[in-house]
Amino acid sequence: MASVLPKCVAVAALAFIMALAVAACGETKDESSANAPKSSGERTTTTRETATATTETEAEAAPDPDTDGDGTADADDYAPKNPKIQDESQKDDCDVLGINATKLREGSCKTDKGMRIKVVNRDSKLVLPEVAVHLNSIEAATSIARPYDTPLVGSFVVAEVSMTNRLDVPVEVDASDQFALQLDSKTFNPNFDAMNNGDNSLIYEEIQPEETVTGKVIFRVSRKRARALDANGNLIVLQFSDSDTYGNPKKRIGVIRTYH
Repeated sequence: MASVLPKCVAVAALAFIMALAVAACGETKDESSANAPKSSGERTTTTRETATATTETEAEAAPDPDTDGDGTADADDYAPKNPKIQDESQKDDCDVLGINATKLREGSCKTDKGMRIKVVNRDSKLVLPEVAVHLNSIEAATSIARPYDTPLVGSFVVAEVSMTNRLDVPVEVDASDQFALQLDSKTFNPNFDAMNNGDNSLIYEEIQPEETVTGKVIFRVSRKRARALDANGNLIVLQFSDSDTYGNPKKRIGVIRTYH
């Protein structure tokens, strides 16, 4: 599939890996082989033979369900406004829906690996069943101030986010387990030491239903990678019930583009 977010990435958020293969990184057709002359012993398939074989294959294939009752299984059975959708499996495909780095559309979809994600642009609020997140700002930094200690010095990316609890009960927030940052082909987990400065409302804080808290999620990255924020980056968000578990997430994953 074409990239859901940036160009050629593989997301490894916390204890799991979410592959996002992209067309730009796929196999390239070998034109030299395709245009090479046929050897004297090689048989060339005629247009008539190709057409016959195609017809036989289509005849053997099981028909798709005719859900709209018009006698033909077609795009109208799944998405009347999107002629690209011809069968059930394509109706929530990220690439077909244009939720990728080319079309830059927002919405919910599935990757080619079956991972359920919801993608929004940098200025949009990400709303998931359990949590809503707004990316207030994200920028590179060379030091992190600490109230009761010397500053941390290095190369960092600091994301200030506002998080709202959409559950019916209070929940303890630990943003160091709930976020990841994707830059180019690399994925970074939050730096707990940089975030645990004594006044970060996103670390070990209980938030009530419908309450919103604002804090900073900090990643230690190289300066080279930090430059990708405005070109090829994504902030990955897990829902509360997936943030303290291992293995593949059970809930839809949130993705906030940092480049658009």
